Amino acid sequence: MLLLLSVMEPSNSPIIAGHRSIWLSRPAYHTGGSRLNRALLEACQAACRSCAEECEKHVGMHEHCKICADACRRCEQACAELLASFS
Repeated sequence: MLLLLSVMEPSNSPIIAGHRSIWLSRPAYHTGGSRLNRALLEACQAACRSCAEECEKHVGMHEHCKICADACRRCEQACAELLASFS
């Protein structure tokens, strides 16, 4: 069961990041400081952080966990930078 949860959690981060990208790429939503944009970025950042933390537990056993953890950390950082630009 634990392995199943570990595999399922990281698979959600790309979905959340994808939806965030679609939303933020729409011209009508380029009001960077909007509450909805901030909420989407914060949710994406949290999901990527959670995914990275879980995958980092397994980097010594599985190469794909290292790849996933690295990608999630990059996504988490990108969200943080974009959030900071709204201030």
